[in-house]
Amino acid sequence: MALVGIDFDGINTFTVLQPGLYHLQVTLNMATTNAPDSIFSVAINGSPVFFAPSSNADTGGQISIIRTQRYAAGAQIQIRNNSVSDVEIVNGIPGELPTSSAGHICFFRFADGGAT
Repeated sequence: MALVGIDFDGINTFTVLQPGLYHLQVTLNMATTNAPDSIFSVAINGSPVFFAPSSNADTGGQISIIRTQRYAAGAQIQIRNNSVSDVEIVNGIPGELPTSSAGHICFFRFADGGAT
């Protein structure tokens, strides 16, 4: 699926088509039955970026990853579960009525320029 300046493979990878400054925001709703210390991070071209941002939840609840960065054309971006066990993502925020989605991703280019 091609978007403006970004391609999505329909599974788990965004590919940057136009170099520039991009904003990435991911929010996930995690089940309260998850093991403690669930960790999610951004991977760029297959390499996890652990220094920031990564998001950690004690057991359940909402977690967010927010990143603004310049990307070169061809850069591949993924959100990865780096937890030691599987993590259940659920509709709605745990403990509240399921009125929201299991999560969302917002990824867009807002300025020209190549990677630095």
